[in-house]
Amino acid sequence: MKVIENIGYRSAARLVTFSLQAGTSIVLARHLSARDYGIVGYAAIFVSFLARFKDLGLGSALVQRKALDARATNTAWSLRVVLGAVAFCLALPASRLAAVGFGDRVVSSVLLVLSLDFLVSSIGFIPSFLMVRALDYRRWIRPMIAAAVVRTAVACWLAVNGFRFWSIVIAELASSLTQAVYFVCLDHRKLEFQWDKGMARELLRFGVPLFSSGLAIFVLFNADNFIVGAVSGAVALGYYALAFNWGAIVCSSVSELVHSVLFPAFARMQHDRERLRQSYLRVLEQLSALGVLAYVGLFCCAREFLVIVLGGGGAKWLPACHALQILCIYGVMRLMLEPVGNVLIAMGRTRLIFRANLIAACCEIVLLYPALVIGGINAVAVVVTISYGVSWLVFWPAVRDDLNVGIPDMKRMLSPAFTAGVGAWGAGAAVESALPFGIPTFVLMMVTITLVFVAIQGWLSSWRWLEEWRPVYWALVRCA
Repeated sequence: MKVIENIGYRSAARLVTFSLQAGTSIVLARHLSARDYGIVGYAAIFVSFLARFKDLGLGSALVQRKALDARATNTAWSLRVVLGAVAFCLALPASRLAAVGFGDRVVSSVLLVLSLDFLVSSIGFIPSFLMVRALDYRRWIRPMIAAAVVRTAVACWLAVNGFRFWSIVIAELASSLTQAVYFVCLDHRKLEFQWDKGMARELLRFGVPLFSSGLAIFVLFNADNFIVGAVSGAVALGYYALAFNWGAIVCSSVSELVHSVLFPAFARMQHDRERLRQSYLRVLEQLSALGVLAYVGLFCCAREFLVIVLGGGGAKWLPACHALQILCIYGVMRLMLEPVGNVLIAMGRTRLIFRANLIAACCEIVLLYPALVIGGINAVAVVVTISYGVSWLVFWPAVRDDLNVGIPDMKRMLSPAFTAGVGAWGAGAAVESALPFGIPTFVLMMVTITLVFVAIQGWLSSWRWLEEWRPVYWALVRCA
């Protein structure tokens, strides 16, 4: 299966980048304070918002088009360069607004430096999306790995040498530059500024609904940080940001991997609904198993993880423990929703995605402030989790009617993973209660949870994952 094979190539890249990202996060957690995380997190809210204007869904429009010529690529690239420049110009007044809202001028400088990515990323825009369109992931992963290596090296060196929050900022910019230049080196396509009004209108007709949906997604992913930072300050935002980053690290990594493969693959089979249905169900089963295993482990070992791994034996990150555990549930839900979004985009149902994200964003906006006042960052984590789950209520009619997927199908795909998750949680809790706190207990809990989960899930699913992931294994071997 071509989809699974390409996921294998992406998995090779994500395995490397995830390992580097996790290692970098551990080093940063040991050398940076909660305030450092809060400063970068608050600036990142504004950068993330402005980043929505640098693309307007042009990349996805290029991937989804049946035919592509120089006129389309040149028009898309010209639009992307102009939009990137506009987004950077908007960062200038936004930096002053951020400094006022946060009460610290240093946020303004951080925001401006991070915004340079709007200009830098335009360089590799066309080569990147053309490789995705062609499903050429053997080449596509090289710039991603190189960028991750640069980010890790720069961030760790700067953090160890006392550069505090600038460690994250400078590393992100260096990583973006490395990735863009590498993509250009792999694809020597000659691009030129060209404006074709009809082509631009056609590209934006597909991309703008995705952009609108992106704004709603921005609210979903950033309203919590904004409210926590503005109301409770840098330290509380630092604790929440760390909990969210680790609660989302698996789902964001896997989602990025799967989206880059599933969207172009699903787009090719958009008119074959039965094939699309079977592919969706198979991917859903594998993602649910991966997500439940990862997040059950993190949920059970949250206290040990924060103290032993991130705190270096200290308890400075323990205030984030309960928020992290709640966000583990969010992570599982987000992984399960990822294939739905890719199917709907491939079928051109971008307005439905926008409507679902808008409803979820409205729920979050209404509930965040009272939740923060009443229950602190733990209540904020609950609101974020519930709001994201609301999207499924909007998606379900389309999944049921357009893909002919019913409740029995969902039960067959999901019940093995969730049953195994309950058993693994019980085994991990038993180990934790029987042994004293420490590294040996932490290691034994992780091993026990993994073995119990794999045994139960494999038995209930008749070990289908072995057959499904065989192409991934051989793709990893060929990539290596």
